[in-house]
Amino acid sequence: MTENPELEINQVRKSFGSNEVLKDVSLSIGKGEVLSIIGASGSGKSTLLRCINLLEIPQSGHMVFKGETIDFVDVSKGRIKQAKINRLRTRIGMVFQSFNLWPHLSVLENVAQAPVHVLGKPVQDANEQAEILLGKVGLADKRNEPPSSLSGGQQQRVAIARALAMQPDIMLFDEVTSALDPELVGEVLDLMRQLAEEGMTMLVVTHEMGFARHVSHRTAFFHQGHIAEIGPSEDVLSSPENPETRQFLDRVLNHI
Repeated sequence: MTENPELEINQVRKSFGSNEVLKDVSLSIGKGEVLSIIGASGSGKSTLLRCINLLEIPQSGHMVFKGETIDFVDVSKGRIKQAKINRLRTRIGMVFQSFNLWPHLSVLENVAQAPVHVLGKPVQDANEQAEILLGKVGLADKRNEPPSSLSGGQQQRVAIARALAMQPDIMLFDEVTSALDPELVGEVLDLMRQLAEEGMTMLVVTHEMGFARHVSHRTAFFHQGHIAEIGPSEDVLSSPENPETRQFLDRVLNHI
């Protein structure tokens, strides 16, 4: 486990009916670290991110975020106030495979809405921050456009700007390039690489082995609901010790 972690997950179990998706998963990530999670579909990767953001509630386990402990059994039994859960979610940004932008709002309004309605920011301040973030993601000229006028890569960059508008301590990325046409993947990965260079703490579920190798500090391989291997990205991806990791990488790299 990471020393003095920003986020620590301990002994998390999550089932949907009789299907146990996460089997006693423990994981930690340090401040400013980029940790990639790889593995086959159905191995529990996305479910873990949804548990961290409390979109799903595990049956057991707990997490420690910036020194604050959240017991998942307490959450499921309503022993943790909703205000605390909402505050936690504001500090953990999440970007999904689908963009989930509001179609009836402009690009700028999409980015500015949450700071106004969740954080209580004045509209002018939120709009100014949205302008800055749209510049950061290379879309300042699209501020007044509807999301439908943008390419998939541009919409995903707006979704990242929207998450950043909440000024989170950590960003969760759930296969954010999977729905994009191949020629659009690079622009999103370039933005994520920029965030990593700026010191953003990031937990990234990805099929992009190049990103995992060259941007992530560590990579974890999920297999059938547990972490089969974790370590420095170059070690895991170049010389994996676990046979399931080797088999997965052989399939993925040969397919590419």
